[in-house]
Amino acid sequence: MFRLRTHHDLTGRVEVVLTIAPDGSVGEVTTEGSTLANPAMEACLVGKVRTWQLPHPPTNKAVKIRYPLVFNRVYFETGSWCPGRRPAMDRRHRPAAARGLW
Repeated sequence: MFRLRTHHDLTGRVEVVLTIAPDGSVGEVTTEGSTLANPAMEACLVGKVRTWQLPHPPTNKAVKIRYPLVFNRVYFETGSWCPGRRPAMDRRHRPAAARGLW
């Protein structure tokens, strides 16, 4: 499993393209336009996104969306997700999408 703690210098942007099935489960997942230069990180992201359960689309038909993710060193340099805020380092304060990457 890829761990951000050991790769805290990772920076870049990746766009996750996913299909949300009528029941809210995630079907096909790919990455596009990545500047991360880290295939292990991209593979980990794809694996984690596949486990998401999202609200079902209002049309009850599969929907394809693009979700950009930007990684930078702000958290690791300041100890905070938001400038001026210093949360405790536990699972409650991590974005839901990143919880599996720790």
